[in-house]
Amino acid sequence: MFKLSAKSPCEGLLPLSIGPYEIREMEFANVTLIAPLAGQEEALDVTLSDVHRLKRPQRGRITGRADLRCLYLGPHLALLGAKASDELASCAHLTDVSDGYCFVQLSGPDIPAVLAMLCPIDLAKNAFKRGHAQSTLIGHMQGTVARLGEDEYLLVVFRSMAKTLVHEVSRACSSVNAIESVRERGS
Repeated sequence: MFKLSAKSPCEGLLPLSIGPYEIREMEFANVTLIAPLAGQEEALDVTLSDVHRLKRPQRGRITGRADLRCLYLGPHLALLGAKASDELASCAHLTDVSDGYCFVQLSGPDIPAVLAMLCPIDLAKNAFKRGHAQSTLIGHMQGTVARLGEDEYLLVVFRSMAKTLVHEVSRACSSVNAIESVRERGS
């Protein structure tokens, strides 16, 4: 008889420290895809605020706090890092996608330099501010990048890409760390 056990997408892969960079998995017990019912956008906004104490993110944004996030995925789509309350079902389509995504938090100095090796978008601190989110390529994977803080970013990909994401991000961190080490020695 086989015994099955649940594993997170990055189990055995993270956390990692590479020079000044920290790569950690951000785990949510539940993840829900939210799409408002026709004509119910305003009701969804009010219910999400009342029940989960969150704003539905506008285009290109992420809302929430460390233990609860809501990420813009596209027109009329948001990803809630929690089990959606039953009250939301009256104004939105709710889909449990808890096993479908991988969330990786990347922190350290000059993360835009690290992500520039992976993403074809401008993530400079003056262009991509705290609370911004963007669907983009991350390496060769489709994903979403969000800025959580001064030196803290969230990368979201499908669960099946977790190992590839960790490999690509760790390689980019190693490259930037090596470049900075050479610069420091040369100064």
